[in-house]
Amino acid sequence: MNKITFLFSILFCNLFFAQTFDWETAVDNGATVSQTVSSIKATVSTSNNDVKFVDAGGLGGTTGNVVFGESTNASTFAIIMFDVAVDVATIEAFDAALSGGDTWTFTPDVSSGHSALLAAITGTVTTVSLNWTGVTSITVTSAAPGGLDTFGFDDIVLGSATIAPNVVNSPATPIATTSATLFGNVTSNGGTVITERGFVYSLTSVDATPTVGESSGANVTKVVVSGTTGAFNQVISSLIGSSEYSFAAYAINSIGTSESSVETFTTLDVSSATNCMVTNPYDITNTDVADAHLGQSFIACETGVLQSIALLVTFNSGSTGETINVYSGAIVDSGNLLGSVTGQTFTENGGVASNVDVTDFSSEGINLVAGQVYTFDIPTTVNLVYTNDNGYTNGDLYFNGSANGGNFDLIFDVVIEASSLSLENKLLEDSISIYPNPVLDELHVEVENSFQIESLELYDISGKLLKTFNAVNNHNDISNVKSGLYIVKIITNEGPLTKLIVKK
Repeated sequence: MNKITFLFSILFCNLFFAQTFDWETAVDNGATVSQTVSSIKATVSTSNNDVKFVDAGGLGGTTGNVVFGESTNASTFAIIMFDVAVDVATIEAFDAALSGGDTWTFTPDVSSGHSALLAAITGTVTTVSLNWTGVTSITVTSAAPGGLDTFGFDDIVLGSATIAPNVVNSPATPIATTSATLFGNVTSNGGTVITERGFVYSLTSVDATPTVGESSGANVTKVVVSGTTGAFNQVISSLIGSSEYSFAAYAINSIGTSESSVETFTTLDVSSATNCMVTNPYDITNTDVADAHLGQSFIACETGVLQSIALLVTFNSGSTGETINVYSGAIVDSGNLLGSVTGQTFTENGGVASNVDVTDFSSEGINLVAGQVYTFDIPTTVNLVYTNDNGYTNGDLYFNGSANGGNFDLIFDVVIEASSLSLENKLLEDSISIYPNPVLDELHVEVENSFQIESLELYDISGKLLKTFNAVNNHNDISNVKSGLYIVKIITNEGPLTKLIVKK
């Protein structure tokens, strides 16, 4: 049985002079290690409560005393606690087994108000910029299988050093023929206010490494996204079908501009992406009109991007400045809002029942999942036509935000364009399975043929990335995910595969 060694070397300093926690007395099999320097007490512990410290200079490229723990099982997390709130500028980290390559998550205490930070850690020292203020603890976890890893730390620098921000990105998803949703995250503001953040992108064939500095030219497009730190996303449209694009997230503060690594995506082939339509047609024998706050629930006919919603306006009438809201589920509630189109003019053209008024949603990036219920709602008084013979049997008409039920349905057409989350390779589909489904705690993957799985990604039904499993095994823990329907994207050596799961 291998002995797992857990190592620390901790050095504290402020902006003016070094404050060093120099662990001079070795202690075997201690549950914690602590020391007080200049009235600040730091305590180191691990999840297996097995910590000791010795002088082991040179390990991982460090020098001086290091603190480590050892056990037959590696710790799933390490935690450093301070007895007072401190400002932390940077931390040096390394894989103490000297065989790293995992992503580590540095999480400050919730009360500090800072977001967790992800960093790729190897067997040599990496300086991770935190720039957190008012921190009382730092918990470190790893994306290694089961979260097991041999964490190692050297200098932890206290202070409020101001540097450029830290920003990362994630793969684009979903992807359609002419649009995609990009994802970024400003994990640290660098110690000062973020003045701008967003994305830059270009056709890979024209510029494979787009930068903010190039965005003033014709080849690179910059999209500004409001906000400061934390996760953000943006739908980009008017793209070319069947084309590869490169993009990066960026953030700017008073010190400078930071850009993430470059990700690529390929828009769908126009010939392979199909549209589906959910519809309730006009029926002259069972038709009424209403000038009221109305809406309609429906079931998505495809997993993809909402393209348009068409409604039949009362003959020879119209209205301006209207809004259409789209919600997940069968409840008109702000917590379920997926997106809106505002400032619309609704008109009925020429008194013909087939002349529906179409509202374009293609640029809003509203992602729908086949078989799930959604609701659109107009919160004003639009004069709309509806049937009273329950023409659409899978939904309800909504009046003043509440389901009216029974035999009432708006005349509507909802168009959905298939996205990359629904176009699957048939051989992949047949060769890879996930179980159990529904799942409670752990999601398992079974692979046939020669396919190799590189990672798993868990998305909610709106297309938001929730978790990434970099090392896929039979212990993909989703126990902390709330009950509901989710999309699992399986990244393989032959391309992606997506499946729907139900979390109990």
